Amino acid sequence: MNNEPNKGHIRLYRKATESDLAGCDLKVWGMFSYLLLRVNWRAKKCRGEWVYPGSLITSIHNLSDAVGESQKVVRRVIAELQKHGILKSENWANRGTKLTICNWGTYQTVPCMDGLTKGTTTGATKGRAKGTQLNKLRNKERKNVVSPHKPPQKSFKTWSEEELRTEVENANHDNILTAEEVDDFVGYWRECDENGKTLIQKQKSWDTRRRMLNAIKCVYSKRRQQPSPSPSGNLFLDA
Repeated sequence: MNNEPNKGHIRLYRKATESDLAGCDLKVWGMFSYLLLRVNWRAKKCRGEWVYPGSLITSIHNLSDAVGESQKVVRRVIAELQKHGILKSENWANRGTKLTICNWGTYQTVPCMDGLTKGTTTGATKGRAKGTQLNKLRNKERKNVVSPHKPPQKSFKTWSEEELRTEVENANHDNILTAEEVDDFVGYWRECDENGKTLIQKQKSWDTRRRMLNAIKCVYSKRRQQPSPSPSGNLFLDA
């Protein structure tokens, strides 16, 4: 982030009133404006990994505290921005959420890539070099090139409840589960047996999205049709 937060500016174009944002409520507009101000304006390293302009490492909890809204409202607003293709949300190294404003570089000025781009040329040549370097770095990130600074992937069997919840929230980007169902889903897989081992630790493999879809098929679709609570028991099938 900028070390001089009182300097600089962002660009908010009038044509935004003609986009999908025009039909959104003020909470969505407020979150969009807040993220424009908060995302990185230049590339910087965070815990050994590059985070590029237009992106921000945060969490639902931190955003909730920052904007003074409940986590439920923050999730709804982020889902709304994702639905309109304005924002991209993804899990970041099992340690938080990475939010990226789509097409950020199209509407904002891309500054010097400190620590990444070297050169003394000026004017248009320098601008083209910066843009080219930025595109190369983003393409490298999309291909998931392993960085020597990147920590080893953490096994799902060692996830804490918070880490499991983060995985579920990221996989629930299109709100296939309600907030109550997310709590129920996380609580189920964190249940312990007589030996203190959680259900998720007993699984040989794990795909969060497939487990959620299976839970909808086997459990939540029936609950949605029948308001009365279903009998307790193991209703989740292995994906």
